[in-house]
Amino acid sequence: MGTDLLIQRTRGGALRAALPTREAHGIVWAGHSHDRTPPSWELPPPAGDFAAPRTFRAVELAGHPQDVMENFIDHRHVVELHGVDFLDILTAPEGDGPFYSLTVRVGRSLPFFSTVQEVGIRYFGLGAALMTIDLPRCHLRAAQWVLVTPVGPGRIRYCLAASAVLDPLLRIPPAPRRALERAVAAGMNRWSFHDSRADWPVFHHKAYLPHPRLNSEDGPIGAYRHWARQFYPVAPD
Repeated sequence: MGTDLLIQRTRGGALRAALPTREAHGIVWAGHSHDRTPPSWELPPPAGDFAAPRTFRAVELAGHPQDVMENFIDHRHVVELHGVDFLDILTAPEGDGPFYSLTVRVGRSLPFFSTVQEVGIRYFGLGAALMTIDLPRCHLRAAQWVLVTPVGPGRIRYCLAASAVLDPLLRIPPAPRRALERAVAAGMNRWSFHDSRADWPVFHHKAYLPHPRLNSEDGPIGAYRHWARQFYPVAPD
């Protein structure tokens, strides 16, 4: 928000900062509002056996948090810009207070093989999206975070963080298991960061249209924007 935020941890483990802070999912979250009121909602507990992020990458860009989050439901651009073969909606987007979720199936042809993955996407306000991926053939569950912090007018800090959890039924000693999970998370996060570069010029040049001319290939952008209005003191124009 144009200033640095100092966060301290006491010897007892508590967090101290000038803004309301929470620690959840292995991430420190800071709440901010136009009138300095504390957050009116709490982050949910982690679902399943997903671990805290083990690796992250960040870069400062031009853009707005809502543009980044809207990027996930702009379905057609995923095919055209990221080289995905197809993207199907399995469960329709649904808002639940400050949370928004959907499930998609994504097919991608890679140099030596093709993949079809079901990806669950859940938004936490306008600043975070969590993508969860089950890979039963690989005995693996993976989580990819997209975290966006406004740092100044028209500027954001774009951060990707990831974790991976191997099937507990796999008989792998704890130390090699942790090393393998960290390596998988780092590789996935590196790939996601590389893949996201195609979006950066879009974030930089995008203009917000209050009444966009949408078609069936654009995804539920209108419904998402209606849900997003709750985070503004007045509706964006």
